[in-house]
Amino acid sequence: MLVPRTYRLRLIIYIALLLSFLVGVLVLSYRASSEIVLREADANLARLAQQLGGQIKIEASDLLERAKMVRDSTSFQEYLFIAISLDTETGALREQFSRQFGWMQIDRTIVLARNGRAIYGDQHRDLSALLIERGLHKASDERLLYIDRADAVEMVAIAPIYYRSQLPGAGGGHQSPGRGLDGAGARDHGWRPAAC
Repeated sequence: MLVPRTYRLRLIIYIALLLSFLVGVLVLSYRASSEIVLREADANLARLAQQLGGQIKIEASDLLERAKMVRDSTSFQEYLFIAISLDTETGALREQFSRQFGWMQIDRTIVLARNGRAIYGDQHRDLSALLIERGLHKASDERLLYIDRADAVEMVAIAPIYYRSQLPGAGGGHQSPGRGLDGAGARDHGWRPAAC
């Protein structure tokens, strides 16, 4: 190897070697730290998805239980049977529902007769129209489904209401996000649960 004769040339070569060494160390450090950060971000994302998935399952179970509460209420079954079989005004049924189930944190609740008539919750025409279109107002088993809306995904729980082994209608309701993560209901997730 040829050694430069001037001090200035030696200094420039040493500085260039030192700079290339420092750049190499910085590149290696960047790659190692970015891999660690990306791995940690992936792990955090997986944990968050798992937590949200568990929260959604809890919400679905809770919503279906609330629909079953309405379905299993003997007094509500009697009011519903009278309202449907006599084709009467549903004011007493609405009062009974509000008195008995007004505490539930469900944003939209509907009760449909087998012929598609909205017995309770007739202001939610979009939800009742969708359930009727899919034939779910005649469903004989409880179920949970998701409806894709423009602003969110809506979770709907359906429970048929029987009165003395007759199926006069199906009841349901829905919850919207926006109340924090405490209590029941799917909230702040961009999706809305519903119970029918």
